[in-house]
Amino acid sequence: MNGSLTPAWLLTTACLCGVLTGCASEGNGSTFSPTLASSNAEAGSSSVVPPGSVPWSARDDFDAWHPPLPPGQDFWPTEPPSRWPDLRVRLVIPDTAYAGQTVEYAVLIRNESQQVVDLRPCGGYRQEVQVVGAGLAAEPVEGGESRFRLNCDESPRLRPDEQRSYAMRLVAPEGLSGDEILVTWGFIDNLPDFEAQQWLVLSH
Repeated sequence: MNGSLTPAWLLTTACLCGVLTGCASEGNGSTFSPTLASSNAEAGSSSVVPPGSVPWSARDDFDAWHPPLPPGQDFWPTEPPSRWPDLRVRLVIPDTAYAGQTVEYAVLIRNESQQVVDLRPCGGYRQEVQVVGAGLAAEPVEGGESRFRLNCDESPRLRPDEQRSYAMRLVAPEGLSGDEILVTWGFIDNLPDFEAQQWLVLSH
C-alpha cells in the first residue's frame, strides 16, 4: 500500500442524522465484507488512538438490554428508553484512509450526569460505514455494519463528568465509487439520537 495516512484529531459531538434525513435505502451496488486485522502490521493501519485508551476487543457476545415495561403495559407504545441517556460520545478518527485499510480510531465516552454510571453488564455497540451517493446522501454499504461488545470489564464505572477513551477498529471499504465515507458509532441499547458520526476521506 503506497502513501501514508494523515491523521487529524477530529472530535464530533453526538449528533442526529441531521442532513442525512431521508438517506437512500439502497446501496450503490458495491459489496463490503469487513475483516478486522489483529495488528497494525497486518493491514498497514495507522492509529490516532489517544494513549491510555481501553484496548479494542473482538468480543461480540453482549446481551441486549430489556427495559422494564411501564405499569399496565404489555409493550412499549413508542420507542423504548435509552439505557444510558446521560452518556455522550465523540469520535477521534483520521481524516483520510486507504481502501481496504484497517482504521484504528477512538470513541470518547463522557458521563454528563451527576450520578455514577455503571456499564455492567457491558453492552454492545454498532459501527457503520456508509458511502456518499448521488445527491450527497449517505447510502448503506452491504456488510458495512458491525457489532461488538464494549470492553468495559476492567473499568465499568464512570464518575460524574468523567470521560474515557475506547480504542476501535473498522475497515475502509474497497471497490466503492465515492470519495467520502460516513462512520457512525452508537450504543445498541441507546436511541439513534445518541450516536456520533464523522466523515472520512477515502483514498483509492
